[in-house]
Amino acid sequence: MNNLKFHTKNYLKIIFLLTIICKTQTVFSQLRSPESISCNTKTLVLVPSFEGNPKTNNLSISGLNHSLLFAQLLNKQLSNNCIDNMAIYALSPDYKEKLQTLKKIDMKPLETIEPFAVSHKKSVNVKSLNTFLKDFHTNKSDNLFVVGADSNTIGRIIDKIAPSNSDIKRWPRKKVDYLVLTKVSSGRYILNYFNDGINPKSEYPDIKIPRTKCCPNLPVTLRTSVPTSSDSFTPYKNQTVYFIRHAEAHPGGHFENGNYVCRGEWRALGANTILYNIMDGKPDYIFSSNPTQLIDGYSYVRPSLTIAPFAIQYGLPITLASFEWYESESLANALFNKKSKYFNHKDNQTIIVCWEHGNLRASVISVFEELYKVQIATNKHCYCETRRENPKPGGNTIITCWRGDNYDSVWILKTDNEGNLTFANTCEHIPTEKLPTSCPIFKSNEH
Repeated sequence: MNNLKFHTKNYLKIIFLLTIICKTQTVFSQLRSPESISCNTKTLVLVPSFEGNPKTNNLSISGLNHSLLFAQLLNKQLSNNCIDNMAIYALSPDYKEKLQTLKKIDMKPLETIEPFAVSHKKSVNVKSLNTFLKDFHTNKSDNLFVVGADSNTIGRIIDKIAPSNSDIKRWPRKKVDYLVLTKVSSGRYILNYFNDGINPKSEYPDIKIPRTKCCPNLPVTLRTSVPTSSDSFTPYKNQTVYFIRHAEAHPGGHFENGNYVCRGEWRALGANTILYNIMDGKPDYIFSSNPTQLIDGYSYVRPSLTIAPFAIQYGLPITLASFEWYESESLANALFNKKSKYFNHKDNQTIIVCWEHGNLRASVISVFEELYKVQIATNKHCYCETRRENPKPGGNTIITCWRGDNYDSVWILKTDNEGNLTFANTCEHIPTEKLPTSCPIFKSNEH
C-alpha cells in the first residue's frame, strides 16, 4: 500500500512537470558549439555586445577583432535561404526614435553587428527595443533577424517574443557569444545558445591598404580675422578641427542603405595611423552624426562607424550630435561658436569630425559666412579650384569642392589665440579605386 502511494505521488509529479513543459513557450538547451542555421521558419540570431572598453562607449580592440571574426563565422553557418530574407538590427536602451540629448550613447551593439552587415551590403536598423518588436511581429517578408544588443536587452527580447515560465537568467551570459531563437510552431520557440570558440586578439588588426601620392583636390588656404563684435558669436580659441567624410558607399551609381560597403570597411579599418599622423596625435574629441538618424528611410550609420575603428584603437569615446546630420549650420555653431547650445567644450582642443560630405562642406562655408562674416563665392559645379589667401568681405574666394567620388580629403579649420580662422586641406592618400571590392578576411584565432 505504501509503495502504491509512493508511485502514485511520483506519477503525479511527472504529470505536473510535463504539463508545465507543454505550456512553456520557450525550450532551452545546453551551451553548444557553432552549427548551421536554417531559416525555414522565423529565426532570430541574438548577439550580445562583444568585449567593450569600460572607459568609452565603444568596443575594445578585442571586441572589434571578435566582431570581425564572428561575421565570418556566422556567414559560414547560415544556409542559402537565410541571406535574401534577412533584417539586421542594433538595439540599446539608449536608442530612441527622436534625437538624443545624450552625447555618448552605447555604440557597442552597432559595432558588434556591423562587419556582418557590410559583408552582405545590408543596412543596420538602429532602433529601440519596442520598435524592433513591432517590426518583428509585422514583418512578413523576412525569416531571419540578426540582432546586436546588450545582454539585458536580449533577455527582454526573449521574454517578449517567447514568454515562458523559465527564468531568462538561466542562460550563462559570460560564456554565451550568441543565441538562436527558432520558431517551431505558433507561439512556440526553441532557444539554443552558443560559444563561438573565438579567442580575439588584443592587438589592433593589421590592415594593408594601397596609397597614392596625389590628393583629390589642390591645396587651398583661406584666412580671416574674428569679427570685431557680435552678440551671437564667440569663437573657440586655439582650436583645430579635422573634417573627414564617411567611408566608401554608393557603388555603381546611386545606392543607399545608410551603411558603407566593403571598400569603405578597408578605409575605416586602415586609415587610423594616417589620421593620427595628420593630427600629430590623438584628438581631444571625436564627433559624428547620430546613427539613430535616417537617410532615405535607413539608419544613417556610416559616419559614426567610419570613425569607430579610430576611436577603438586609441581608446576614445565618440560624441554623437544631438541635431540632424543635414543641419550644417548647427554643425558649424556646435564646433566654433561658444554660444551654441550644442557640444559645449573648452578652448585649446583638437576635434576630428566624421560627417556627410555635402553638409560638411556647407558647414565650413557657414563658419566663414555666418560666423566670421566673410562671403565665399563657391564654384557651383565644383570643376575649378584655385589658391586664394586672406579673403576680404565681399571678395570672390573659391573654397575647395568636395566631389561625390572623393572619400579621401581631410579639411582643417584652425583658430589661433585670438579666434582668427584658417582653412587648409590635405588627404589620407588612399585611392578608392585601388581598394578591394570584397571585405577583408581575418585569420581565426580559436581556443
